Amino acid sequence: MNLAYFLISLVLLGFVSSPQKPLAPKTPSEAYERATEPLREWSKSKNQTLETNIDANKEQERLAKEYLNLFKVEDWHDQQLFNLGQLYLVALLPEETERAFNAYLRDPSASEITRARRDLLWALGAQKKWDQAIQVADELLKDPKYDFDINLYMQFVINGLRVADLSKAITLSEHRLPKLFTLAQSQASNPRLATTLLENAFELGALYRDSGNMVRAEEFTSKFVAQFQQSSLAANEKIKRSVEASILRIRLPGAQAPAIEGSVFVDMPTTSLGDLKGKVILLDFLAHWCAPCIVSFPALDAMQKTYGDKGLVIIGVTQYYGFFGEREQTSEAEELVALKALKLERNAKLGFIIGPPSNFASYGVVGLPAYALIDRAGKVRTIKTGGGVGEDLEKTVRNLISESVPAP
Repeated sequence: MNLAYFLISLVLLGFVSSPQKPLAPKTPSEAYERATEPLREWSKSKNQTLETNIDANKEQERLAKEYLNLFKVEDWHDQQLFNLGQLYLVALLPEETERAFNAYLRDPSASEITRARRDLLWALGAQKKWDQAIQVADELLKDPKYDFDINLYMQFVINGLRVADLSKAITLSEHRLPKLFTLAQSQASNPRLATTLLENAFELGALYRDSGNMVRAEEFTSKFVAQFQQSSLAANEKIKRSVEASILRIRLPGAQAPAIEGSVFVDMPTTSLGDLKGKVILLDFLAHWCAPCIVSFPALDAMQKTYGDKGLVIIGVTQYYGFFGEREQTSEAEELVALKALKLERNAKLGFIIGPPSNFASYGVVGLPAYALIDRAGKVRTIKTGGGVGEDLEKTVRNLISESVPAP
């Protein structure tokens, strides 16, 4: 009898200790809450590295796709339909995101109009449905709730239009300009956000320049600088330096490229920009702590592989920061070892030049990632900040590659 009780106890213990698969979420709201848990947990973690962030985003995307099999757009309305649209967004499925939010915006009980339009804007931009995206963007520009998050999506669309239809990118940027300045002023206590918004505003000058209208570019720059100087933002030294850098980035294209000084050359020969005349040069300004910079390595390597034999040279430009990861007060020798290890770990093929902060300052670089393209004649043709490697950058590379080598 004792043996029988013992065996029954083992069976019961096994039943209790075996892991139970969680029940499937019953509503889109419950599914969205569960799918986004990995990123919320990451935000509370003490191990907030690039790798753990990527892992959390991948798990979030995986869960969203798994749960989406449980629901259909036509079965839901109101808040549940809104959260279903957000679940599609987390799963990075733009067509389905568009369908869900269009259905939500037709719902008479819809209350999250601004957020739905914001996420719809991403979905349309991701599908390159530019005319529809512009219509939604115009609605958002009329919205009193226009904020920094909406502006991120707006910038995404403008970056796409810069490649697809420059004139439409200019028109949308002109419509956005008053919102940017007002929003920047509201963020005066947060110099980082205010700076980003002002940099977005100054990009209109770069768009005029890219269209060949140098007179309009200069007129815009002068007018905007005067408006900035009369605002309360000009009293903040950090914001003021950022504006000065933005002005430099608009006015530098067409001029001879400033020299890049180097104390250490990693995986590349000791060279100068003058030695590379006749080549198309892409300067990738980066830092070991800049996650978007590191994520861009594969795209840059692919671009070098595609256009390298046609004259493209890509160079990473960086500097010593005195720390690396969680290690504080590192020596230059220690930081160099860590930087080389990171480069090897990421299998980054581009060479690095480590030099003084003046390399960044001479190109008006105050935020990362940032890129400068230099033509075969050694002149700066464009400077891009933020956003990583995209179609607009590669399009400019192709255009410069197609130009003839200047006579000696």
